[in-house]
Amino acid sequence: MADIDEKEHLVKRAAEIASSAADAYVFWVRSWSTDKLSPATREILGPVIEVVTWAQAGVIGLVAFVAMVLGPILLAVLIWSLRQLAAPAAEAVLQLIDTLREELRPSLGRILGSATSELLGLNMSQDDIGRLGEAKSSIELAGMVGGRIFDVLEGEFAPDGVINPVQGEKAAQTFTGFAANFAVSSAFLSTLGELVSYGAIEEFRELGTTMANTLGLGRMQRRGLTEMVGITIGIPYEWHLNKKYRPQQLSPSQAIRAWFRQQLTDEQLHEAFARAGYSTEKMNALIDLERPALGRGDIWRLLKWGVLTRDQAIEEMKLRGWSNLEAELALKEEELAEAESQVRTHAGDLHQAALQGIISKADFNELVGELPLGTAEIQWRRTVLGQLLELPRRRVSEADMENSFLQGLITLSEYNEFLRRVRGYPAEDRNLLMFLLLIRAADKATRDARRREAEEKRKAEEAGEQGG
Repeated sequence: MADIDEKEHLVKRAAEIASSAADAYVFWVRSWSTDKLSPATREILGPVIEVVTWAQAGVIGLVAFVAMVLGPILLAVLIWSLRQLAAPAAEAVLQLIDTLREELRPSLGRILGSATSELLGLNMSQDDIGRLGEAKSSIELAGMVGGRIFDVLEGEFAPDGVINPVQGEKAAQTFTGFAANFAVSSAFLSTLGELVSYGAIEEFRELGTTMANTLGLGRMQRRGLTEMVGITIGIPYEWHLNKKYRPQQLSPSQAIRAWFRQQLTDEQLHEAFARAGYSTEKMNALIDLERPALGRGDIWRLLKWGVLTRDQAIEEMKLRGWSNLEAELALKEEELAEAESQVRTHAGDLHQAALQGIISKADFNELVGELPLGTAEIQWRRTVLGQLLELPRRRVSEADMENSFLQGLITLSEYNEFLRRVRGYPAEDRNLLMFLLLIRAADKATRDARRREAEEKRKAEEAGEQGG
């Protein structure tokens, strides 16, 4: 039921469009006759024009009605035909082209080799051309031909594998001749191709143009050739021209520094700035900017030692962009920085004196409080000193420990632990030091025994003399 209603709506819509088309045509004809025909002519031909116009309008309406009703059907038939016939036909054509390419690849390879060799002067032998015909694929064939082209061009432009000004000049000349030879070979091949084929093969004239566009010889659009030409021709030839004409000039800053060193005259300096486009006023401004200048620390030292007055120091600072107030503050900052350094040095000396017991902690706290330091820094220095005074600051030396062992105050194990924990000796070094200490202990015991024997002998002799 829905399909029937849809068809009735379509027919009704087609009839409306056909009627509108007929009415529009009649309106247009009536407007035309009113504008183009005189009143007398319209009176005579009016009925005839009206009848013909309505007849034509009927035909137009009928065509529009048929197009609206049958249009979707015709469109569906066209789409079906394209789907069923066009796609298989295109596939068949492409398969035929692929088959022909595979069958003709040996011949195409030899033709490509011969034409390329002739146009570019590759001097390919028959064996080389034959190997092109043995390529397994189009990609392999393209790689073989492209590699040969690059090998020949690189060999022509940089035959010794080096680039320099002399090579750059010769490469530029070679490339110019290469382009001229290419143009002549292209024209010759085109003419010869048409003559041999009696004009049947006119496409030979396009061969040279197509290859030139492919290689980018006109503007060097291909990146590979652009890099090769740039490195083997452009850079070395630029070297050659630079070496020949020496166009590079000193920059304005370099010229000023050379002028300061009296390596340039005033005229040469003016010429350098004129070539750079600077006026005399701007040149003088740059000279002032490049002129060596003292730093504010240098100016302060000159002021401190009486070389400059304070007014002269302020003027020097103002020449470097400081305002009068800023110059005063900067010089004062240099003065305070120097004084602060001396104050901190004195505070450090007081700290060491307190640690060594030269002054007491109370004396340190009083003296450091009188220094022009911040409250937080003064409190920090007092706290640090107090902590250090509470901590051990000295230990017995290695010699003290050895004497303690020799006197029997400590054991060998305690001496070994001291070497390990305090001195940080490894085990091998500790063993060596303990052996040396034991030898010293043995020597000391021997000396002590001899001293006791001598003392006992002396005492015995004194007793015998008293008895006799």
